[in-house]
Amino acid sequence: MFQFIHEYIAQRQYPPSIREICDAIGVPSSSVVNYNLGKLVEHGLISRERHASRAIKLNYSKAEEKGFDIEEADRQNHQMVPVLGNIVASNPVDVGETRTWLTADEHVHVSQEMIGYRANVYALRVQGDSMIDSGILDDDIVVMAQEESVRNGDLVAAWIADDNAMTLKQFYREGDLVVLRPSSPNHMHQPVRRHASQVEIQGKVLAVLRSLG
Repeated sequence: MFQFIHEYIAQRQYPPSIREICDAIGVPSSSVVNYNLGKLVEHGLISRERHASRAIKLNYSKAEEKGFDIEEADRQNHQMVPVLGNIVASNPVDVGETRTWLTADEHVHVSQEMIGYRANVYALRVQGDSMIDSGILDDDIVVMAQEESVRNGDLVAAWIADDNAMTLKQFYREGDLVVLRPSSPNHMHQPVRRHASQVEIQGKVLAVLRSLG
């Protein structure tokens, strides 16, 4: 089971669900998987949050002590990043409250190599196809750095006050205006132009995660 979780994270950069573990090892009951995950926790091979989805973190140093063959690249620390919600929603996603990060229902494991050693990192699940030409598809997960200072061309999560909406777009500044541009051949997606006072940058895209199936 540990080896499957290790290989799954190495391929996808986030841990498997309980159901995916069941399917992989041929066990129909989630209680059996939870029992064995508990044993891995007891032996120090993993840590997990029982009431959070995909919240399994591997202890690579302990695994090597137990005889598992872990490559050098896999020994590097992985950061468990909270998925705080969807990037397209009627209400804003609050990324400023630490307690929200601690109670997120879903987490993804991301290698430090992908995101650097930043402290304020979170993730959002994408809804829509307005950024497909930038390689961001519907249902992808974007890993964000909580930054307010961005440059023209950066992919950002922007809160638009007068629209009461959050959006994922490419950022440009034109005088007193902020222009949030889509990246899609679909002409239904149009740039959003607002006075800078109406736009709050809540994060900049560091990485994109995608499930392969």
